[in-house]
Amino acid sequence: MTQHLRMDRTHLHRPLDSGRIPSHRVGRDRRVSGRDIAAFERRRQEERRALAECFARAETIRRGAVDELVVEP
Repeated sequence: MTQHLRMDRTHLHRPLDSGRIPSHRVGRDRRVSGRDIAAFERRRQEERRALAECFARAETIRRGAVDELVVEP
């Protein structure tokens, strides 16, 4: 599971503990369905894409503001 998500085991505990990835315990181990892993990965990719778009829009706005400030002789 950690290889599929490209996450370190210690980082994987955070979404498991918070419930972002549903799981249940069997003894000391946690069980997670493949469907829940796929859904988590989709959400994570969508969040990354939205963040990248936000940064791109901010950069476009910044460039436009700089262009307006630059006065050509």
